[in-house]
This record gives sequence, C-alpha cells and structure tokens, in this order.
Amino acid sequence: MIKERAHDDKIKLMAERGIKAAFRGEKLVQQVLSFARRQPLHLDLIDVETVVGEIVDTLRQMASSLSVNKQIADNLWPLRADQDQLLLAILNIAINARDAMMPGGGVLTIEVRNAALQNGPEDDGLTGDSVALAISDTGAGMSAKTLRRAFEPFFTTKAEGLGTGLGLSMVAGFAKQSGGTAHINSEIGRGTSVTIYLPRAPTDFPS
Repeated sequence: MIKERAHDDKIKLMAERGIKAAFRGEKLVQQVLSFARRQPLHLDLIDVETVVGEIVDTLRQMASSLSVNKQIADNLWPLRADQDQLLLAILNIAINARDAMMPGGGVLTIEVRNAALQNGPEDDGLTGDSVALAISDTGAGMSAKTLRRAFEPFFTTKAEGLGTGLGLSMVAGFAKQSGGTAHINSEIGRGTSVTIYLPRAPTDFPS
C-alpha cells in the first residue's frame, strides 16, 4: 500500500526493499522449519556481482554504523548454485558480523574471487575450480574454543533470545549440499572471515 500510494521516490524505494526483505524472511523461516531435512536445491547460473550488490545495499540500510565494502575479482568463473539459498547464506554471515561489531561499528567486506581447491587443510578433501565468497569483519573475533564449535547446530555465544545458533550451521549445510565447503578464520581482537567455496559451473551448464 505504501509503495502504491507514496509519491516520494525515496519512500517507494524503501517500500520495495522492505518487500524484498519480507520475502527473504519467509525463506529464512522455511529454512528453520525444515532444518532437519535436506532441501532440494534449484541450481542456476548466478550473477554473483548482482547478488552481492543486493546484499550490500540491504546491509547498509540495516546498520548505518557499518562501512560495507565489496571486492569483486575480474574474470570470475561462472557459478552454479541456488540463488535464494546463497543470498540467505551471505546474509546470515553478514548479520553475525554486524552483531560482532556492535555497538561501535566497523568494516564489513564481501570479497568474491576464483579459487582452485587442492585437497588442502581448508578444502574438506575437495579438488577443482570454485568461486570463493569471503565475508570479513573487524569485530572482536572468536577464541579457538568458540571457533571449533562455530558450525555446530544451535551453538551460539549470543545472549538468550538473541540468536538461534542456526545461521552458520545453515551456511555450512548449504555449501556442502552444493558440492562445496565453508571455512572460518578468526582471532581474538582481529575479526572474523567466513568463506564459502562453491563449484565452478561446467561449460555445458544451461543458462
């Protein structure tokens, strides 16, 4: 109703973003309700730059105290993934990062690059070409003990009522079901970086 009745372009834009946020919230609720089940993924060729741009705009609206940056590498490989699930995964990580930098604010960076997995210590036994999406913050960071449990379902360091403990476990589950993996680097006082590795789309993948 606001979108249809408003004459101010800024108000219309805010209404459109609110509508998009509501639909993303619906998707998140579906994820929570179906957490114990493997959900079928709808694989598409992803325009990563567009997806990241939408997330950056959303985050800038959500937390004006944050400086939100994006770094998109040139000549990115094509990515195949479920776009809605990818959006939710990035948003889950970014919300955790935002909370880690409150109340003083900080810098959140979303970086996208090509990555060749070679069965290394961070590759979960995977090899091959992937697209890496790294979400980094300048927050308080995690202790080694917290880091070891970060992907566990229902594990949270937030106060009661402020976190479900499902965000990062959903990220890890999405990455694995997509044929990729996720990894966290963090250190107390030096922030946190969560990286999602997703397979490069084959050349014959339909557009």
